[in-house]
Amino acid sequence: MSILDFDFVRFINFEAEIHYPEDEGIVQIENFGMHLNVDGTILYGIKIEAIMERKKDSISLDHLSRLLVDVHQDSSQIMNDLLSHYQRDLLDMIFMGDKDQRGKFNMIIAEGIEPFLPAEEYMDRQDNENELKQVIGDLHHVFDVGDDGVLMVGRDGLLVAGANARVSRSFVLTSIDLQWLCVLMAVFVSFCFHLPLPPTGVRATACFLPVTACA
Repeated sequence: MSILDFDFVRFINFEAEIHYPEDEGIVQIENFGMHLNVDGTILYGIKIEAIMERKKDSISLDHLSRLLVDVHQDSSQIMNDLLSHYQRDLLDMIFMGDKDQRGKFNMIIAEGIEPFLPAEEYMDRQDNENELKQVIGDLHHVFDVGDDGVLMVGRDGLLVAGANARVSRSFVLTSIDLQWLCVLMAVFVSFCFHLPLPPTGVRATACFLPVTACA
């Protein structure tokens, strides 16, 4: 692990090289760039050079969806090594004993997408939409971005494709912060529904807890 940049109060950026054991016959070279912010936001970043026989200019969504599952597991394991025992207990409580399989919100930035179509044609309820669901979940919105770009908003992530995809990175990162908070609150509400009911005659009043994004 090597520290790239930091502020004593606000954030730290570092790179982590992964050496977790893989199944026999699988060779995986994996480096994470990670950003930890004081507000609780944690971002993981990787640049995909190749998956199996596919090079970076022709990555299939089938392969990408499998890679994302592995990335989710490895990133959770990295954080488990960095968190305190108390923080791990909090995660285990919120995710009801399944913190190692906690979901992540994906942001995928691509220089292009094939086939390139008008935005509304990706939400066709058929092959195009089903392919995209593998990496960003159920599609909520798709927008045209310029003449050769597209922005897709799904339940589990965002996909930005086109020559200017990197230009809108700051906007997309802000959107991810908000989207992940929504995901976390949904998990928290689900956790609350599993709490035992108060005894008869006891009335519960509104309770507001400080909740920050976790990864």
